[in-house]
Amino acid sequence: MSAGAGVCKRVPHRIFANAAESSALLTEQAPPKAHMLDTLESHARRAAGRLPASTRHWAVRGVHEESESLSVRDGVTEAPCRSQDDGAMVTVVDGGMGYAATSDLSEAGLAAAFLRAHTLARASAGRTVIDYEKVLRPAASGRYASAVERSASSATLPE
Repeated sequence: MSAGAGVCKRVPHRIFANAAESSALLTEQAPPKAHMLDTLESHARRAAGRLPASTRHWAVRGVHEESESLSVRDGVTEAPCRSQDDGAMVTVVDGGMGYAATSDLSEAGLAAAFLRAHTLARASAGRTVIDYEKVLRPAASGRYASAVERSASSATLPE
């Protein structure tokens, strides 16, 4: 009989958004690794500044996640496994909508992701059911934080 137990701790992430008509910033509480997300803002703004003037909207979603897995297989405890994921998802609207993701959070890495997303946005322009140029986007404002109801370190092994 195989059984497994896992403990996963999700760290809140920061969301940035910017539209041509609004340069307001969406932020939330900084996770423990705040420096990664703090630099994401400045890198994203500089990288998005390279997009063509025809770009109607861009957004970046940064994620930092740490997890730890504990498992038992055939009654034998396996070695703990820890992982950390850092990355960003970019969205660009220019005629159509394009997405790209990257784990390279440098300005150059984000610029490359913006270029891929812009290329997909232009390729999809006029070929989608939705006309993304006509979609009204609210001005970027507000705060959002992923709910962490209980720290993963407080969980017991059976949980």
